[in-house]
Amino acid sequence: MKVRFELLVSLIPLLIACSGNRLDVDVSAVKVEGIKIDRMEQDLFKTKQTDVNILQKQLQKKYGSFYESFQSVINTVGKPDSSDRYNLEMYVSDPEMKETFKDCQKTYPDLAWLEKDIHSVYQHFNYYFPSRQLPRVVTDMSAFYFYVLRVDSTIGIDLEMYLGSSNKIYQMIQFPKYKTMTMRKEYMVSDFVRGWMTTEFPKSDDKKDFLSEIIYEGKLMYLSDALIP
Repeated sequence: MKVRFELLVSLIPLLIACSGNRLDVDVSAVKVEGIKIDRMEQDLFKTKQTDVNILQKQLQKKYGSFYESFQSVINTVGKPDSSDRYNLEMYVSDPEMKETFKDCQKTYPDLAWLEKDIHSVYQHFNYYFPSRQLPRVVTDMSAFYFYVLRVDSTIGIDLEMYLGSSNKIYQMIQFPKYKTMTMRKEYMVSDFVRGWMTTEFPKSDDKKDFLSEIIYEGKLMYLSDALIP
């Protein structure tokens, strides 16, 4: 058994060399519309709208169900009700959130690089799954509630979760070091892909054993390699 295992290990580099990289595909002919990322955090914190009721209507019209889910995050009661206006007003006027917003704008004044990267991801996704819908992408700030969130056909990326490992806000909140190590720009696209794929291909409810978990995680990793070559 030991000899067979050692022989197999010795053959792996040869097999890889002969087969090539199956994920090295040409997507230049795959047509995908240009990605335009809407920045909801700017609509929240840079607006000159003083009437919160009007601001709510504007956000609802522009972001639909995604804004409704975002609002449930900042609502103290956990669901939309008559306190929506008060909670939104408190959120955008909170000194720490305003400071975090400044950090987000300083770190990410322009997202052309992210639009380019996601465009490539979408090309690869369409190459493998041409009949599936591509989600809209927005950025936001959720008071450190999530990294990536999908609501219906929209995926939100929380910019405040990617301000750099040594950001003072993370130190103040006392995020554990193993988390802040990956709270950087370099991990944004891979987190986006993983968050998207867990909703595009959710786990089977009838398989909850440990082996099934391992296989599912392996599939997510392979998908990430396929979409981010």
